[in-house]
Amino acid sequence: MTRWRQLVRALSVWLLTAATGVAAPPEFLLQSWQVEEGLPHNIVNHVLQDRAGYLWVATSGGLVRFNGVEFKEFPLPTATADRVQGVYGLHEEADGALLLLVAGNRILRLKDGQFTRHPASGAVNGRNAVTLFGGPRGALWVGYAGGALKRWADDRAELLNPDQSPGAWGVPSFVAGKNGGVWIAGGGFLGQHRDGKLTPFPDAAGTQLRIAASGAGGLWVGSREQLHRLDAGVLAVVSEVPPWAGANVQSLLEDRDGALWIGTDTRGLFRFKDGEFASVPVTHPQVMGICQDREGNLWVATRGGGLNRVRPRPFQMFDAVAGLGEDESRSVCEGRPGEFWFANRGGGLARLKDGRVEVLSQRKGWPQLFVNIVCPDARGNVWLLADTGIHRVTGETVRRVEVARPGGVRVLFGARNGDVWMGGEEGLLGRFQGDAFQAFTEADGFTARQTRAFAEDAEGRVWIGTAEGDVFAFHDGVFTRHSRDDGLPGAAIRVMRVDSGGVLWAGTVGGGLLARVDGRFRRLTDAHGLPADYISQVLEDGRGRMWFGSYRGIFHVARKELLACARGETRRVNAVTFGKSEGLPGVSCLGEDHQPAAWPGRDGRLWLATRKGVLAIDPAVERPNTNPPPVVIEEFLLDGQRADARGALKIPPDARKLDFRVAVLSYASPEKIRVRHKLDGFDSDWVEAGAQRTLTYPKPSPGTYRLRVIAANNDGLWNETGATLAFTVVPAWWQTWWFLAAAVLAGAGAVGGAVRFITRRRWQRRMRKLEAQHALERERTRIAQDIHDDLGASLTEIAWLGELAEQDAGDPGEVRAQARKISSTARETVRSLDEIVWAVRPESDTLKGLIEYLGRRADELFESTPVRCWFTAPAELPDLPLAADVRHDFYLACKEALHNVLKHAHATEVRVELALAGTTLRCARASRTTDAASTRPPRAPTATACATCGSASSGSAGASSCAARQGRARLWR
Repeated sequence: MTRWRQLVRALSVWLLTAATGVAAPPEFLLQSWQVEEGLPHNIVNHVLQDRAGYLWVATSGGLVRFNGVEFKEFPLPTATADRVQGVYGLHEEADGALLLLVAGNRILRLKDGQFTRHPASGAVNGRNAVTLFGGPRGALWVGYAGGALKRWADDRAELLNPDQSPGAWGVPSFVAGKNGGVWIAGGGFLGQHRDGKLTPFPDAAGTQLRIAASGAGGLWVGSREQLHRLDAGVLAVVSEVPPWAGANVQSLLEDRDGALWIGTDTRGLFRFKDGEFASVPVTHPQVMGICQDREGNLWVATRGGGLNRVRPRPFQMFDAVAGLGEDESRSVCEGRPGEFWFANRGGGLARLKDGRVEVLSQRKGWPQLFVNIVCPDARGNVWLLADTGIHRVTGETVRRVEVARPGGVRVLFGARNGDVWMGGEEGLLGRFQGDAFQAFTEADGFTARQTRAFAEDAEGRVWIGTAEGDVFAFHDGVFTRHSRDDGLPGAAIRVMRVDSGGVLWAGTVGGGLLARVDGRFRRLTDAHGLPADYISQVLEDGRGRMWFGSYRGIFHVARKELLACARGETRRVNAVTFGKSEGLPGVSCLGEDHQPAAWPGRDGRLWLATRKGVLAIDPAVERPNTNPPPVVIEEFLLDGQRADARGALKIPPDARKLDFRVAVLSYASPEKIRVRHKLDGFDSDWVEAGAQRTLTYPKPSPGTYRLRVIAANNDGLWNETGATLAFTVVPAWWQTWWFLAAAVLAGAGAVGGAVRFITRRRWQRRMRKLEAQHALERERTRIAQDIHDDLGASLTEIAWLGELAEQDAGDPGEVRAQARKISSTARETVRSLDEIVWAVRPESDTLKGLIEYLGRRADELFESTPVRCWFTAPAELPDLPLAADVRHDFYLACKEALHNVLKHAHATEVRVELALAGTTLRCARASRTTDAASTRPPRAPTATACATCGSASSGSAGASSCAARQGRARLWR
């Protein structure tokens, strides 16, 4: 409903202005913000832009601040839930504080988000204060609807009585004079206050006066009856009967271009420029105030229509509404100066002349044509491609031109020498020279099959673009082919144009933009910043910009940026799109079927064929925005909760996410804003955020950081200074220096301990390895020693006995005795060899192997003797490994003990008992004798083996000694 109300109000304004004889041309763009968009009230009393770049909006529902995207409300301290207080006037002081004139005749001061009561608040009490003005040297002026006027300066208030003036004050307006005074107008009074004195101006200027400063000096004076200009003390009439005659002037403003804007109480808004008035659409006929921001946007406060932004419309659309037969025209051109022609398809041929559109196909006697292409020649004629063939319009007549295969024509081009070229399908290429037509074929050097574009350079060279992606140059009757070897990508050529500097530009199908620089074609694509790689229209304006039409819309780029990027001097260009923010959403350009689809007008306008109609863009209106946008970091959010960013900002250790809300104070096209940010100490390079205004970071590690934010306006101009915010991330207790130091020391200790442990283990392994090597060497030495002692001695004895037997060969008795000794020695040698082999055999390195071998050897020892041997061993023996040296030493100890019994005990029997206790194996033997004269007790020698020290001994002393050394004698490890 709100939008319908806006339309109804705009229509009512149009009807009112039409009644005064002033047309409402569609040359202004209007955008409004109301309650639905965030305003607290649709009655807007005042608009002000502060030094930072914010827009402050005073409404009857309170105060809001606008950053171009959203409104932020500042609740007044005097407002209550059941009574909303309005704001009627705004003024910014020198220190940036904002003064508010609020309901109840109070003046509040807003500084750093805090409201205080201004000292003048109590001194300017009165009824219905409606206007606030800040004069020179800190003076404040307050005007009242009842006719009173008060001035506050030097901590005191002064009442200016209406009786001092020729008429009632009305609602006063103020202008600061260049001489330190203040001009005042209200009701029928016009005068100046200077040096404490109010001096009326002698000449009458009408009733209900309003004034505004003039950029050329002097004042504009508007009234119900006339418009005046006060300059050098002379009041001159500018308009005797202005279009608002009979309505009150509410506000006046001269913009930077010298145009005067007049807001009225019932007739809406008007613009006065170059001696002409124009009605400007607004959403409510009562205009309360006008403000122009630093980018040139005009902001209008309305009493009921919210906040309006008014800008000149940079384009004009020619479609069915403008008088064409249908919306879409496939081709456009300019014939004679000021005559524009449209190939309006089923709507036929149309012409724009003297501001009026005429469909020529509807003329009596003109053929009904379906027109696809229009193209002028250098002689003032216009050539047409219609469904019935090629036609030529000369003056006011049209004539069909005979040519073979006109149905295949896709492009027409008029050269400067008067030739008209045409090209199309199946190798069609030719030119008209007067009425004569010349076709070109492969025999002439033209080998392409599909012609799609023409252009001509300053030397008269005609360039021909093809669907195969090649470019041919025709000069002095010779075709020169350019292909991939010359830098062409092979993409189909759609449009070509030579600019004022002689550079050939070509738009392609999916291959981007081509520029012939330094004799080679250079390619620019979306990777270089272009919005589209399918380009069907190329134009140049007179302000150093190249304009391009594509299926994604219209955009322009500075020519010098394109050339710098084409030469490799820069990596990207700044492309500015043209469409939604200019009041033209969803534009898609033509040119895929027929050319020319775009034309540069002699008046500076650019004409482009679109699916919605032919668009005429005025680059003079679409001026570059030369104001770097102010950047402000508005809010800081910690885990989604707003935090105070004033002073030293500290981030607690338990935080997880940081959000920074950024405002870029550019109001021309906020959706085209580009933001970059970099967190020093976290980001290695700038981060592209596009139009995003909330920057999110995970909490970084403890330390000090600085966020830098820069932004570019709608024309790509960067504010390289931007905004910064420093903050510190507080470490957790486990991130503090003392904890880290302790952790480092503990870690160093742990590492040292680990190193020591590893080193010790390595040393132990090395010692065990050395011990094993030494044990192996000892074993080898023992074996060698045993072989040398036992086997060597036995073999030596055998050899010696053999020699004796040989010497005693004559004595058979001695030979037999020697033979018996040789046999006995041989048997002992065999037993010794068996013991050596048993000692070194790996499979014998077990407890069971030791006991079995010991038992067998004991039986063999006493087998041929009168001594009876009893051998006892445990019935269950564990399967335990036994070192070879331990096994051998234990066996030798037991063997020695048994030999001693056999040789010296004079025993009749011997008992051998093996007992296993823990890790100790004990061999005990007891002998019994029949010698009655003997008084010695039976002996019970023992043999003990210790696997820990590798020793074995016979007798209890040896075992006790070993057990004492080792704590206990272990047989295995």
